[in-house]
Amino acid sequence: LFPDVGGTFALSRLKSTPAVGQYLALTGERLRAFDCLHVGLATHYLPAEKVKVLLESVKGLNDEVGRVSVLTELLDELRGSNDPPNADASVIIPHENAIEKCFSASSLEGVFLALSTYADDKEWAERTLKTLKSMSPTSLKVTFEAVKRHMGKET
Repeated sequence: LFPDVGGTFALSRLKSTPAVGQYLALTGERLRAFDCLHVGLATHYLPAEKVKVLLESVKGLNDEVGRVSVLTELLDELRGSNDPPNADASVIIPHENAIEKCFSASSLEGVFLALSTYADDKEWAERTLKTLKSMSPTSLKVTFEAVKRHMGKET
């Protein structure tokens, strides 16, 4: 399996770096709330128990529902002092340098080579390489190329 065109487009434009998008596309790594905010896949955090209240509140907005400022204010109000789990729970931040180094390669083979020789975060690199080797080579090639082709293109 591989991300669809919308997924590869979004992953190629993360506010962190394109390498993080390539990493997520190829490995299927699951992100936590903090990571989603950090890489730019989310703009707000809301605890799960507040989602029902959010949905009811949005229904009551009527014509105001299309105004970003109104929705932002509502989300901020509902979030209150509930912040997402901190960076200690991140799956990206501890390995961000390794991700940048290994997944900035110009080819999938380059990613494999970088992972196999990366020494600064060896355990992560070995685990990531093992994950990639367990996946369909064709799917990896298609995914790598799709993300790469989206990089730098206008919307």
